[in-house]
Formats: sequence, C-alpha cells, structure tokens
Amino acid sequence: MVDFSADERKLLGETDEVHVGFRPGQRIPIWIVVDGDAVYVRSVRGPDGKWYRALAAGRPFTLRAGDAEWSIAGQHVTDQAEIARVSDAFTHKYQQRWAGPTAAMLRSEVLPTTMRVAPA
Repeated sequence: MVDFSADERKLLGETDEVHVGFRPGQRIPIWIVVDGDAVYVRSVRGPDGKWYRALAAGRPFTLRAGDAEWSIAGQHVTDQAEIARVSDAFTHKYQQRWAGPTAAMLRSEVLPTTMRVAPA
C-alpha cells in the first residue's frame, strides 16, 4: 500500500469532513483521521454503510478533500491497539465540536469497520 505524502496527510488531518464515492460524481461526506503516517476512516453506520461496503469490496473508490482527489484502496484494521489509537484520533479531532457524533464513531459495533486508506 502506497502512503499519502506528508502534505496530503496534513491536508487530511486538518479537513473536518472529506467526501468519498464509488460512482462517478458521488460525494458522500465522512470523517477521516491521521495517526502518524497512516490515514483512517470508519463507518458510523457500521458494516451496513454503503460506502463502507463498496470500499471493503475493493470497488473503485475516490476520496476528496478540498481541491484534491485520489483513487484509494482500503485495508481492514484488526489490531486492537491500532483500533484504539484510531478511536483516540477521532476523539481528539472531533470530540470538542461534535460530542454526540463522535460518540457514535466510538461504538463497539463500528470499531470493526476501521480501515486504513491509501492511494490506489
């Protein structure tokens, strides 16, 4: 998996809401976090989220932040320590402004949807 550049990680880390899509022109708003050199997403709807299912199935997928756009691939995270770091990253980035939605991203049923994403 190729990683995002330092500048791209900075952009993604500073962007509150990015857009993803698995169809041309589709723009689904989601949250994104950066932990070290890795970029992560998680489905607030758990495994039922349509965008999550498309990414998990390996469908062609785009990520947009500001004026930047990438084709991306996702890799499930199964390491519990890594999932905990991602939860901490979501808490740090979003808790102060959006406590309720942040709590939804930390529910046990959504933790297995944690995915590391990178340019495809």
